[in-house]
Amino acid sequence: EIDDPFIMLHLVLLPQILYHIDRHLTAMAFKKHCTRNFKNLGKCLSQISTSSVLEALTAKSCAIEQTYDRLEWLGDGVLKLLQTDALLTLPWTFYLHEGYLSMLRSAMGS
Repeated sequence: EIDDPFIMLHLVLLPQILYHIDRHLTAMAFKKHCTRNFKNLGKCLSQISTSSVLEALTAKSCAIEQTYDRLEWLGDGVLKLLQTDALLTLPWTFYLHEGYLSMLRSAMGS
C-alpha cells in the first residue's frame, strides 16, 4: 500500500492517463493520415468515431476491455478497400475483368 498520494499519482495514475492520451492521439493521427493519403478510406473513416477506430487498432494482447475482435470486420473492410484502391490506380487494371481483379486482390493478402 502506498501512503503518499503524490507518489501514488506519479507511479500509478499518471502513466495510465498518459497511455490513454497517447492511444487516442494515435487513432486521431491514423485517421488524419488515411484522410490525407487514401481518399476513399478517408471518407469512410471520417464517418467513424475515433474511439471505434482506436478499438479496431487495439490488439487482444493489450489486456484492455476494448479489442479489435469486436470490430474485426472494420479492419478487413479497410484492407480490402486499400487493396482495391491500389489496384484501380494502376493504369493497366482498367482492361482487366472483375474476376481477375478479385484474384489480384486476394493474392495481395487480407
